[in-house]
This record gives sequence, C-alpha cells and structure tokens, in this order.
Amino acid sequence: MKLADLSLEGRAIKFKLPEVPGGAEFDGKVEEGDEKIAGDFSQMGQVFPMNLVKQSAAEKAAEETRIKKAITDFTALIDSFREMRHIVGMSVALVKGDEVLISQGFGEKELGKGDAVDEKTLFAIGSSSKAFTAASLAILADQGKLDWEKPIREYLPNFKMYDEFATREMTAIDLMCHRSGLPRHDLVWYGSSATRAELFSRLQYLKPNKSFRAAWQYQNLMVMTAGYLAGEINGTTWEALVQKEIFDPLGMKNSGFSVKDMEKSTNAAKGYDWKSKEKESKFMPYRNIDAIGPAGSINSNAEDMSQWLRMQLAGGKLGEKEIISNSQIALMHEAHMAMGGPSRDENISSLSYGLGWMLYQYRGHNVVEHGGNIDGFSAKVFMMPDDELGLVILTNENGAGLTSVLSMHAADIFLDLDPIDWYAKSYGDGDEKKDDKKKKEEDEPAKPKPVKGTKPSHDLADYAGEYFDPGYGVIAVKVDGKDMEATFNSLKFEMSHWHYDVFNAHLISLDQDMLMAFQSGKEGDINSLAATLDQKSEDIVFHKRAPAILSDPAFLEKLTGKYEFRDGKLVIEIELRSDNTLQANIPRQPSQVLEAWRNTQFKLRDLNGFSVEFVKAKNGNFDSMILRQPGIELEGTRKAAE
Repeated sequence: MKLADLSLEGRAIKFKLPEVPGGAEFDGKVEEGDEKIAGDFSQMGQVFPMNLVKQSAAEKAAEETRIKKAITDFTALIDSFREMRHIVGMSVALVKGDEVLISQGFGEKELGKGDAVDEKTLFAIGSSSKAFTAASLAILADQGKLDWEKPIREYLPNFKMYDEFATREMTAIDLMCHRSGLPRHDLVWYGSSATRAELFSRLQYLKPNKSFRAAWQYQNLMVMTAGYLAGEINGTTWEALVQKEIFDPLGMKNSGFSVKDMEKSTNAAKGYDWKSKEKESKFMPYRNIDAIGPAGSINSNAEDMSQWLRMQLAGGKLGEKEIISNSQIALMHEAHMAMGGPSRDENISSLSYGLGWMLYQYRGHNVVEHGGNIDGFSAKVFMMPDDELGLVILTNENGAGLTSVLSMHAADIFLDLDPIDWYAKSYGDGDEKKDDKKKKEEDEPAKPKPVKGTKPSHDLADYAGEYFDPGYGVIAVKVDGKDMEATFNSLKFEMSHWHYDVFNAHLISLDQDMLMAFQSGKEGDINSLAATLDQKSEDIVFHKRAPAILSDPAFLEKLTGKYEFRDGKLVIEIELRSDNTLQANIPRQPSQVLEAWRNTQFKLRDLNGFSVEFVKAKNGNFDSMILRQPGIELEGTRKAAE
C-alpha cells in the first residue's frame, strides 16, 4: 500500500494510507536500534496499537527456505492426489504477495496421447467466470456508467421478471449475489441453441420459488443478465468489455470466451468424466455455453490466471497500473447475502456471497473464492487476501471435488498451519462406487414407486408431438414402434412406461432420470406434459403444439371455401387471413378465428367447446367439414366454386 504525507522528525514517524478507506493513518516512533516501529493505527475514528518489526536476515532466509519446501511439498501433493482421483490433467498457479511461486502443469491434455499439460494449457474455468462479470460491472462503476444500486430497468427498459416487484427493483448487486427469488432453472439454457437476447427475454416466464431478496439461490441466468447489462451499457458485448478492460491490461493473451476458439488451440485440454464402475475416464465433448457466457464460458490457463490473482490480491492493481479501484475490489469481496445452512466443517465458518465470490473464514483467515464446473472441467480460484495468498486450480475432470481439498492443503502449507488431512475428510474410505451412488441420489429427485399393472391410456402415437413452454422452449416426443424418445434442447431422453400416463425419461449423456407426466384434455386428447426440470420449483408444464402443417398457408388454402349444412340452411365460409390463420364467417354471427388444434381440427377461439374438423376425401381433397359444439355434431359439404 502506498504511504502519503510521510514525516520523520527524529524518531517520530507519521504517514497516511490513502488506498485504505476510513481515513487510515499511523502515528508512532522508531525505537532504539531501528528494529521496531511502535504506535497507533487509526481508522474511522477508532485507534488500535500497531507494531512493525524489521525482519532479520536470518528470519528472511528461514522464511525463504520454508517457502521453497512448501512449493516442493505442495506440487508433490498435487500430482499424488491427481493420480489418486484419476484426473487426467491439471494446471496450477499459486501467488504469494505479488510473486508467482507456482505456474505448472500436471498430467496429460488428452488421455493416452502423452502431451503434457503446462502453464499455458487451456481449460474451461466454468463459474469462476462470474468474478470477471462482477469486475466488468465494477469497471463501469469506476467510469461512472453504472450505479450498482439503481434498478436495472433504468438501463434495460425491456427487463422483465415473472414477479412485478422484482422487475421494478432488481439491481446489479441483486443479479450478482443470487437473491432474485429464482431457483436455478438451468435447463432453460443448458444445451439450448437460444441466443443471450432470447434467454434474457424468457426471464419473464420463469416462476420464482422464493420472495425477491429473501434467500440466496445460485442462479446462472441472473449473472448472464448482468453480463448482458454490462455489454449494453458499454455499447459493445460483455466479451468485448472483458477483453479490453481486463484481459488486455492483465496480459491474459491466451484466455477466451468460447469453446469454438478453444477447439482451434494446439494447447488445450480435453474434458473427461471418471466412471468408477467402469474404472475409466470417459471423454466429454466441449459444451458450448456462449449464450450464458457471463456465468461461465471463460477458458484460460494457469499463466494468465496468475495475473488475475495478482491484481485481485493487490487491490485492483497490476504493478503501478490500476485495473479496478480498491473500493470496487472491496465491494466485490464484501458479503452481500448469507448463503445459509450450517458450516461444512468446524474449521470453516458459515458462507456468504459477495459479487461473483463466495466468502468465509478458514481457521480464522478470510477466504474469497469461487469454483467452476462445466462438462469435463472443474476449476477453483481461491484467495486469502489478508495473507496475500492466491491459488488457481484447473482440471479436465467433470465435477472434481479435489480442487477444494487442494485449496485447504495449500492454506495449511503456505501459512504454516498445523496440517489437516483434508483428503481423508473429503473422501473417507475411498469407495468411489459408494461416492458415485450418493452423488447420483443427491442429483436426482426422489421418484415414486411405479404402480403395478397399469398401462398408458392412449396409443403411443398419441403422445408424439411438440410440447411448448415460453420459458423453457420445446420438448419433442417421437415414437418409433414400441420405443419413445424425447428431445429437449440438444438433450436426448429414452422414454419407458412408468405407470398410467407417466414415463421415465433417461438422459443418455448424463446418465440421469426424470419422470414426465402426460395429461389429457376434456376431449380426451393428450394436451400437455409436466416434468421436474428444477428440483426447487414446481413441475414445468409444456402444452402440446398443433401440427406444423396447420400453420402452413399452402395447406390452409386447401381448406378455404363455403360449406353447406342442413341442406343449405346454414352456410359457413372459411377464409385465410393475412396472418395465416383461418376464419369462419357465419351468417348473423361474429366471425370466429380458428385455432390450430390436432390432426385437421381447429378450435373456435372465442367459443369454448366449439371446434371444426376438415375431412379428407379419397381424392385427396377436403370436401367436408364437421362442426362440433356441446351436444351437437353437424357435417357439411363444400360447395362448388361459383
């Protein structure tokens, strides 16, 4: 920290610390022998005793020796634990003070290929990207373009949530500390081809399960919205803002925002998922999450991320260059929302969330950290700012808990604390099959036992079709003989009968199951599908869409004309409107818009229980129409064109 207004008169010494908030200053004296400075440190009207003792040459040499041993011990631990947890490759950076002590790779980039990971090997950092989004907003705040506490609608007038109060009051801080009231709703974006703007527009249809600001709930779509906000305020994109204001000044030359770019690199890790049952690492293709990018799409390496650590630990500076003001760094590292729940361990305090960071104390030391997971990759950025210690761990292993274990070991080793066997605490007896079973049970909602002796109420073909929800999009169900399958976004499900009109949907790529319940309308047709797509919200109900052909103007034109009922006493004219919908014109009655329904049937929009069905003749023409209303069914024939 810089000193200002430094004065030394005899042995009396005074100075101010302008980078420390609260008018921080020191007043004391240099004691005899010049080995100690003693005095008072004052800040915000409070005074505390403070002593500064000069480090002797012997103490300095001893500390250097200890640090060298710590580096040796920790790197050995990394590689040992990596092999024990079957992680193909890792890259690690460790910073102490402003010095990069470790920037090193371990294992392979690609299983069995022999290409060693190094400090430049690219990995997906997943949700560790969130801190970069917070930083991009902090930079805009430094520039006077953003007020953290102003409602988002003042910057994005089209911002809309399901809850009107949240729409009106949501701020950038709310977005970044996960208190929107929404559960995760991750399947809105996971595997989706929707753009960022399209996902932003869907927020209004996603139901909250908590009141706004009432609880902490991790929410990727809100952080995506924060990035969208940053790009819109800056007149660019989130990616362009982070590149210019963070990557470039930090010299993060190899970092990027998309697996499309990562695929082009000759020094990028492949992703894997260890399967304990098969005892093999299964390759996982890169997951493109560009649309949700601000919440987790950054790819980086140990060398670049060490510069990110240095800047964070130095209060927003890299050398003499200020990237982010110290006050904004403090705001991001400050607790804004309690995460709730008991502490994970007696050595770890309860958790809070800052802005893009998780906060707690480890054995009395402040910790600022964030993990990251995306298909085939796990990461951790772990900092102890008061101790000037920072660590980045990048792996090409899906859901690797080892990143947390190594972070605690690094704290013990480099802060010279009494060692704790965090590996044993985390993995116990090392029974991986038991661990996998437990994880699967935790990840999947409990399912009711199937009722024996039941069967579907309809032929399987009746379940086929597209089912739509405005927030989640489309689930497409297909039938092939006795087999059914569903496609949601790019996810494929194999479907098997569970009981009644409920089917078990097995997600092939992630080896997970969920139940999908089909429902019938009062006419007896299958008209909706309900699925548990988020464990903390009610089932999402998708409504069956009419066949696409019923919106095809070329097909609709074939249905137009006049139809006679009751020997010509009633004539209904069907015409095609400019919006490519059909309209029924009935004498002495208001015209009725026809809503596409099923097969070749349409409902009358404004008359509940009324419908028409166009009947195809052997010659391929639609020469007759059936009009149905409660208790009555009439058949009419098409009049010849006049």
